[in-house]
Amino acid sequence: MLSRLVCSQGSYALKARMLPRLVCSQGSYALKARVLPRLVCSQGSYAPKARMLPRLVCSQGSYALKARMLSRLVCSQGSYALKARMLSRLVCSQGSYAPKARMLSRLVLYSGLIPDAPWT
Repeated sequence: MLSRLVCSQGSYALKARMLPRLVCSQGSYALKARVLPRLVCSQGSYAPKARMLPRLVCSQGSYALKARMLSRLVCSQGSYALKARMLSRLVCSQGSYAPKARMLSRLVLYSGLIPDAPWT
């Protein structure tokens, strides 16, 4: 289901049928989703596009999620504001991200091993 994966700097390893794994030079990235047709990585900028997740933009620690099931997520320098029905969990701690939802089973972006933060 992952039609395209592009990264300007870093190496990529794809594992499992619909489970991609992305490892970049400035951090490690792991994406798990049933429908994620496109992921673009360029100097810390990410833009996945899918039916249930139409837009995700990450640039220098800034994130904006807009989707039907996901109302809005804004991340800037470790600061997060989250409001969504289907997004069960978000962990943010100095570049660590772990959203979990029905349509997006797991998304992890981290620059190192960071312990989970409590849900707020």
